[in-house]
This record gives sequence, C-alpha cells and structure tokens, in this order.
Amino acid sequence: MSVAERKKTVLILGGTSGIGASAARIASRDGYNVVITGRRESLGRAITEQIISQGGNAHYIQADALDPDDTVRAVDTCLQLFGSLDGAFNNVASGLAGNIRSLHLNDVEIILRKNIIALWHALKCEIEAMRASGGGSIVNNLSIHALRPIFTGVGMYVATKFAGLGLTRSVAIEEALNHIRINAVAPGPIDTDMYRDAVKNDENSRTWVSRIPMGRVGKPEEVAEVVLFLLSDRASFITGETICIDGGVNAL
Repeated sequence: MSVAERKKTVLILGGTSGIGASAARIASRDGYNVVITGRRESLGRAITEQIISQGGNAHYIQADALDPDDTVRAVDTCLQLFGSLDGAFNNVASGLAGNIRSLHLNDVEIILRKNIIALWHALKCEIEAMRASGGGSIVNNLSIHALRPIFTGVGMYVATKFAGLGLTRSVAIEEALNHIRINAVAPGPIDTDMYRDAVKNDENSRTWVSRIPMGRVGKPEEVAEVVLFLLSDRASFITGETICIDGGVNAL
C-alpha cells in the first residue's frame, strides 16, 4: 500500500487535556490514527474512548515527557500498531515563574529538561521513524514568548521558548530534503489549565483580556486547527515557520 493510500498516524505528546486533547479529536476527525501520551491516565483513556466511540482509531500511553524511554515507547507504539509515524505534535512544556535572582538551579534544570531536552529527544525519535516511512510533518508547541517577551518574571521560560524556536528552524533545514517538515505554533493566552494557573484569578484574567485586540482568550481548538493544518499536506511547502495564535497580541 502506498503512502497516499494508507491511513496516516499522528503522535501527540501531551494529549490528555487542553490543546493536545483538542488536537487529538481534530486529528481523528481529519482521518488520522491517533496515539496520545500524558501522565493523567483517566483523562487519556477518556479521550481515546471518545474518539473510538465516534469511529476513529486511538490509543493512549501513560508517559512522562521527562523520561526518554517513554518517548521511545510512544514512537515504537505508533509503528507497531499502525505501521508508520506520519505526523507528531510535541505539546510538552513546563512553566517557571520568578525573576532571575529568585530561581534555584534545580528549578532551572527541570525547565531545561522539559522544554528543551525533552523536545530535542522527541524530535530525534520522530525524525528517525519518519525517515523510515518516507517523510512526515512535526509541529512543536512553543509560546508567544518564543517571539518576544510579553511580560516580566518568566525569563527562563522565555529563554527555553526562544531555544525551541531556534531548534525548530534549524532542524527543519536539516530535514527538508528528507521530506520531513518541522514547524511550530506560538499560542498567546489560551483557555487551558496552564493559563488558568498563571492568571490565578478573575482580575488577572481581565487584565490579560484587556491586552488582547480581539478582546477574549483563545480556545484550545483554535490552536489545534492550525496544528492539524501544518501537519497536513495542505501545508506541503511550509517548513521552519512559527505561527502565532494570540488574538493580535504580537501585532501590538
């Protein structure tokens, strides 16, 4: 069976909630086999059961992005269950608040491991599998902070997102002739658990919304739709790009 004839498979690292869960549902809608990972088993199984109940193919793997063996296992599962890995959404990130003087080395090492080292390792594993399948597409979930700092007090988080942007671009160039496209999305304020944890209360949320030209916080599915566009053949001549999804904040 040719690549064009077989059903494609997408791996979503961090697919149990928020943007990742929305991407899993939309990927199934678009005809992909879906494999999702995440630490929260109850959420992961609920999403896969929902997809299967609607006629899709889905599989959940309980996994931690900080464990490189878990990432290897996730990629291997795609190959074992469905025969290929055609798309991947690396939706793995950790926040870290605090000015540079207040941070401890352990905190910095953790965010570097999750936002940079885990991303590098995921790309390495995914690219190896995609080369064997004849190509594919990868999308990294970064942040509006990958393009410019939006507010202070999150310097190390911003630094890791800048690094993720550089990694996306450089690896996209390396793999361009291998028929592997690598892009990123840079969400602004999106209604996810991370956003709600960051704003903490309604007053902070109103302050954020007042800075958004469109006057509202984004929805996870609004990011996920862009992710699936970048994964699809509709974006066949796009690589090394980062699309900001922020209601106009970056345009200010």
